Amino acid sequence: MGIYIPKEVFQEVCTAGKQGEKELKKAENVEILEVSSKNVGNIKKKVKGFKLDEGELQALYLCNKLKKIFLTDDWDAREASKTFGFEVHGSVGIIARAYR
Repeated sequence: MGIYIPKEVFQEVCTAGKQGEKELKKAENVEILEVSSKNVGNIKKKVKGFKLDEGELQALYLCNKLKKIFLTDDWDAREASKTFGFEVHGSVGIIARAYR
């Protein structure tokens, strides 16, 4: 099973010395995808009222486009994902999936 990550999220995580940086860079099942500012703008309009950063908006766009499960550790992103009807999992769900 592949994991799709927006470029913005990848750059946030892959800051030198940040926890998870080395693991993410080594992961073979992760695909980094570019999301245009136009596409982010369209998502932003749909989730007004939620405090989301650029990476979360990009992730919402990708999930909507690819019709995949939305994995996040952010409460607002989780709530915003309900706008689209995504199957969403938080930190505990992510750990459970990884374990399986």
